[in-house]
Amino acid sequence: MNAEQNGRLTRISPGTPCGQLLRQYWQPAALVDEFNPAFDARMAQRPVKAVRLLGQDLVLFKDAINGWGLLDRDCAHRGADLSFGRLESADQGGGLRCPFHGWKFASDGRCLQTPAESAGSKLCDRIRQRSYPVVEKSGVLFAWLGDEGVTPPPIPGFDCFKAPASHSFAFKGLWNANWLQAFEVGIDPAHPSYLHRFLHDVALDDVGTNAAGKQFRSAAAGTANGEINGEEWPMTRIMREFAQPDISFVDKPWGMQLAALRHMTAELTHVRVTQAIFPATFVIPLSDTMTITQMHVPVDDTHTYWYSFFTSFAGPQRQSVSTPPGPHAL
Repeated sequence: MNAEQNGRLTRISPGTPCGQLLRQYWQPAALVDEFNPAFDARMAQRPVKAVRLLGQDLVLFKDAINGWGLLDRDCAHRGADLSFGRLESADQGGGLRCPFHGWKFASDGRCLQTPAESAGSKLCDRIRQRSYPVVEKSGVLFAWLGDEGVTPPPIPGFDCFKAPASHSFAFKGLWNANWLQAFEVGIDPAHPSYLHRFLHDVALDDVGTNAAGKQFRSAAAGTANGEINGEEWPMTRIMREFAQPDISFVDKPWGMQLAALRHMTAELTHVRVTQAIFPATFVIPLSDTMTITQMHVPVDDTHTYWYSFFTSFAGPQRQSVSTPPGPHAL
């Protein structure tokens, strides 16, 4: 890939080819828990957050009447930052009021009030703040930044979106990398042998008390404790001892499917299948009962949020209500 091609794929601001493409897909905008007063006490009084997605500055808020709202952050009047706005209560008619001149907007972008205008003014009927659809799925708020007047596509039917709340949870992290760099790392089946390498294994029955790198410490073969013919095969051992997988891929309607084979013994081969889903999602197994669905949304041309959904196909996942969501909460 030359520099021109790389730029075409990784520049995502409004008006760029890749930016226009990515705006045709639902993108994760925030964790629902970011609005939970248990994690941020300010949210109890004012559930409003500044958000930057695909090079755009937005404001995300929980309206007292109409649910979630996502608007352009610069007010249609004088460009003031609406993330500093006042969130009105249901008794006040809901909406987000600009801190500069008090213009008030509904979650769908309608201008509800322009208080400095003379009595009887109909100016607000002609004003609209650009708004974007928001849906909540599995603890994440998704936004669609496509063109106005276009009906958004349905949310994909991933397992993480269909699982009960007790069997799935999500967290996010910020990368100082563009979206393509982040996605390429995720679908690369070779790097876990080094980046996620453990120099020793822990007893498989101790994984629950040893949270560090838990997703790489699960049983990988055989019975529930990962033992075959008296020998244990935790994922840490497989990644460490078999660092040269045979990698292949096939094109699929949703993107591509990658297979990584690690030949352990004459009888055993560890197989990991990665589903790479266009444009920036992948699904991989963490164990025989757990998958991770990871999505990559550009903040701008050089920063990316990655959202990970852990989905259990067995029992409910244990979660802590006293700490913010994260890998430790599995």
